[in-house]
Amino acid sequence: MFDLLHKTVAATLVAAGLSAAAPQAEAATVPFVIDRSASSVTLEGAEACLSPNCGLTASLAGGLVQGATYDIGSGDRASFDFLTFGFNGMGGGVYNITAVLAFSSPVLQVVSDGVAAATKVKFLGTILSSGALVWIDMPQELTIGSSTFRFDFEDGACILCGSEKTITASIEGVNVVPLPAGGLLLIGGLGALALLRRRPSPAV
Repeated sequence: MFDLLHKTVAATLVAAGLSAAAPQAEAATVPFVIDRSASSVTLEGAEACLSPNCGLTASLAGGLVQGATYDIGSGDRASFDFLTFGFNGMGGGVYNITAVLAFSSPVLQVVSDGVAAATKVKFLGTILSSGALVWIDMPQELTIGSSTFRFDFEDGACILCGSEKTITASIEGVNVVPLPAGGLLLIGGLGALALLRRRPSPAV
């Protein structure tokens, strides 16, 4: 009788403790970890140089830091430097851009051989002869698990209006779904009861 009462009280205390922790388990944020080494930008296009050594260059911005982490929940938005364009002299023509922003976490999908594929966002853009930067199909939305996120690159900047221009990228949580805290509570409760069952009964 005493042993049964002891188990019941202990299980109740465990369940109460897990219930108190449940709101923390429901916190719906997803950490995005920058993978600079897998990010890239390429620039293509003919140009008409009107002075020696003129032209346009594109590179990853110095502010794009390997391992930088942004915790995104519903309604949250994080912006950071992504690309840097350098313009030397006077030129003309249209440039095409391919930019890839990569994250080591979260995992977007698991491919058929069981290897996890990191999240990557790829955008195509054009720098018009007027110097305006225009991205195609912007912004993009991705569903990761049951959560939806929006990715956007700065648009409309005049790349050919100065010697250097830095473009920002942003992540926004559209609908971030938390882990089911009830499921965690159930698993934790069963584990606690299993521990109680393994505890030897006191000698009578």
